[in-house]
Amino acid sequence: MNPEPDETSTDDIILFLDRFKDYEPNSTIIITGGEPTMIDVDKLRTICELIHMSGHKVGMLTNGYILHPLEWFDYVNLDNHGVNAKDLVKWRIALKESGRWYEETDKTYHQDMRYAMKNNVTQGFRCNSLMQPLTLWKDVIYPCCNAMCVEWWIDNYEVTRALYEAGWTIHNPEIVYTVTNWRETLPSEFYRLCTIKC
Repeated sequence: MNPEPDETSTDDIILFLDRFKDYEPNSTIIITGGEPTMIDVDKLRTICELIHMSGHKVGMLTNGYILHPLEWFDYVNLDNHGVNAKDLVKWRIALKESGRWYEETDKTYHQDMRYAMKNNVTQGFRCNSLMQPLTLWKDVIYPCCNAMCVEWWIDNYEVTRALYEAGWTIHNPEIVYTVTNWRETLPSEFYRLCTIKC
């Protein structure tokens, strides 16, 4: 809806993968957004290659607007919002033909996404499990899912600053320790707003 001029850089992704190389090896790293198929095609291919070279699988959560080569992905989640059903058809056919693992998430409860986007309406996401999964946004690690990250934290300077100062950044050489010991390292600003928002 509101593209940012400063996407997470390839250098930050390389640093993230290096910092977390021994953290949950062989897991699937999900590329999401925003809409990941809107990323420059060469950059998306590079991100997928970097993730594979780091020993992880590559997943993607997509609205299906642009069909990319399926061999880039080990897993795809098609995100059906009710207004993109036609876009998902080409993905569904290609995924079935390729034998790739995929799932579909039906979020048609949005009913009219164009209205929601125009009027900034949200559904009020609920957190199921803190730290499941982590979200990298630019160079800060957020200790919750992308939905909550986008919904609340990214536009909140106080939380982002507090996480950064507490070492929740890929520039912290001890980030794996920080994440692993989250009960001691998460700043109070995060908990305070987490309680209010969730």
